[in-house]
Amino acid sequence: MKYIKMMIDECDFYIVIVAGKYGSIDKASGKSYTELEFEYAKSKGIPITSIVHDDIGKLISDKTEDDKKRKKALEEFRN
Repeated sequence: MKYIKMMIDECDFYIVIVAGKYGSIDKASGKSYTELEFEYAKSKGIPITSIVHDDIGKLISDKTEDDKKRKKALEEFRN
């Protein structure tokens, strides 16, 4: 996260793309690195553009979460 924060600090804006996977999990927080990046950019007041797949049901199954805990975390992040 130290490196990620450094890179975000140098950005003029942050773009997040969210589809059917939650992503790699940070063991300390239990959140995905994508969600942590988003929260960090937001906390720094960096303008954010979000691209969110609007119908996960149309994705092929290997592109979506099958673990209930990760699926719930993804839903909460998407909201």
